[in-house]
Amino acid sequence: MHKLYSLGYLTPGSQARLQELVKAGCIILDVRKRAGSRYRPEFSCKRLTARYGEAYQRCKALGNENYQIPGALHKLTNPEFGIRELVARLLSHDVVLLCKCSAFESCHSSSIVALLQVSCPDIKVVRLP
Repeated sequence: MHKLYSLGYLTPGSQARLQELVKAGCIILDVRKRAGSRYRPEFSCKRLTARYGEAYQRCKALGNENYQIPGALHKLTNPEFGIRELVARLLSHDVVLLCKCSAFESCHSSSIVALLQVSCPDIKVVRLP
């Protein structure tokens, strides 16, 4: 199984980091409920697709239904399906989970990683600074 990276686009230098990882063969898996950004329009689905092509993919099933409610618990749209999709991608590529957050501990990506580690306890996870 390949490595799983996690990166929030609000993290300084995130665009350069994504570019490096894609160049190294990673795919980007956008796990935002809504793939748009008022603050960083270069992270919209349309622009990421134009920039990265097939290396950019979406997984709406791993989106956080409560993303607009500050302090709410994470509620993944369809975690069982989403984790299966993530595992399928990890069988052939390193994967970068892309979200908005700059703090992994409070991000729904941490919930995704926790669920993944139940079925794949040996997965190597790297939270990118």
